[in-house]
Amino acid sequence: MNKTIKKIVSVLMLFMTILSVAQPIFAVSGSGTYVGGQYASYLKTTDHSSSNTSGIIIRKLINTSTGDKKTVFCAEHGVEFTTDVRYGGNYYVPENSSIKEACKVAYFGWYSIYGDYVVDGGMTSNIKQDYAFTQQMMWEVLGQSSATFVNPSVQSAYENFKQNIRNQMNAVRQRPSFDNTTITIQAGETKQIDDTNGVLSSYASIDRTENGIRIQHTRGENSMYISVDENIDTEFYTITDNMFKNWGMIKEGTINNDTTIYFEFADGVQNQLYALNYNDPVTLSINMNIELYGKIELTKLDTEHNLIDGAIYNVSGENYNQDVVITNGKIVLDKIKKGTFTIYEKSAPNRLFKRY
Repeated sequence: MNKTIKKIVSVLMLFMTILSVAQPIFAVSGSGTYVGGQYASYLKTTDHSSSNTSGIIIRKLINTSTGDKKTVFCAEHGVEFTTDVRYGGNYYVPENSSIKEACKVAYFGWYSIYGDYVVDGGMTSNIKQDYAFTQQMMWEVLGQSSATFVNPSVQSAYENFKQNIRNQMNAVRQRPSFDNTTITIQAGETKQIDDTNGVLSSYASIDRTENGIRIQHTRGENSMYISVDENIDTEFYTITDNMFKNWGMIKEGTINNDTTIYFEFADGVQNQLYALNYNDPVTLSINMNIELYGKIELTKLDTEHNLIDGAIYNVSGENYNQDVVITNGKIVLDKIKKGTFTIYEKSAPNRLFKRY
């Protein structure tokens, strides 16, 4: 019995340990104390003096409380972060557009390839080059450097690297061809809209009905279907970026995982960036002009302004042609599409006239 209890306790302790390990290393924002690790890339730019042989510095950040280690990038060109010195700082999700752009460079240039790999002294030359190229491009995006690599062949490779990163960023940002356009749709109609850019297939599936409008899309397809209820009374409707995002209509690979972090330290101590994912949802928006059903009403009176039943009128228009018998002195046609109609009398009933 004692052995069984000990086994149960051991399993519970192991389970609790696994849970504790699985917890996020940091929340979206907070504070901590950090020390830095730095390594030479030996890839020099025109920003470096002739006596500097280390080139662009490769950085990692270590949380002194948790021991967590992260490969990070410098967000302040020319500012020092001395190795083995403890610095207190805050971290949070950046909102500045230039910093967010630099984080996207960091993601495509480094983190999308190496993930959460922590740099050390045993890096290959290819790893060092990827880091140095990513760092230099980030500084350029932040407007902090316009340097070139001293070695011409390295500079040529860097230009190719930058073009590749730009191509990846543009591909992720591209939205469907009908994004932010206005679609005309008839009440009671289901309309198929196709994406000629060929990127809608990367969006998550959706089947959502809101205010009488149903949106359907299946991941892997480049078509979307919009259905409008025939009883809708709204003539103009917009589905915004935020609405689609809240419904989960997000492009693959862009969902926000809250892993873009800006580490901010005191003045004179280098701020740093970390961007494990893209973390900037790409959605879309659609405007709709909805042609509502209308109503035709015509009253038939005789010369004495009395209502006349039994007269037959023909009503015709686009995709509509119908003979109508007047009842209760009126022609009443509901749910008629907007357009131009011709109405003419085909026959009138025989009448008895009063003699005076």
